[in-house]
Parts: sequence; C-alpha cells; structure tokens
Amino acid sequence: MKDISMWIPEDFVDNDLFEMIRDEGGDQVEKVDLVDEFVHPKTKKTSKLFRVTWRDMSRTLTNEEVNAKHETVLERVVKELAVELR
Repeated sequence: MKDISMWIPEDFVDNDLFEMIRDEGGDQVEKVDLVDEFVHPKTKKTSKLFRVTWRDMSRTLTNEEVNAKHETVLERVVKELAVELR
C-alpha cells in the first residue's frame, strides 16, 4: 500500500486520479480508496489522502517495482492535475 496526500485545486475530480493510477499500474492496482479529506480552517485549501493497494495476482511485487510505479503516478498527478503533494 502507498498513500498519496495532497492539496487539491477546486476543479479536482477524484476519478481523474483513479484513471491515472490505473493507467500507470494496470492490473497491479487492486484498489484506490479515499482515506481522509479536510479543509484547512485558515487557508480554506482542501486536502485529500488516497491509499493505493498494489498487488499482482501471479507473483509478489518488489518494493522497487511498486516504488517506481508509484513515483511515476506522483509525477503525473502533480504535472497533469495541478495538485500539491503533502
């Protein structure tokens, strides 16, 4: 499991993130869950925390494999969805 915690822009759509994760991870993404969401009382910025469960049905994934795919997801999310990682 890997978490993605981020400040999101107003036009952020959860499904765009889900599609991006599945695009990068394919069948190795078992599920993506929204774990937490809050609005900062002073800045009014919204933060979301998603948990990505990585799993391959035919073999055990190495930490290096998961880390590499997760890093690619993070890079795309920042670039394409204009989020700020926390």
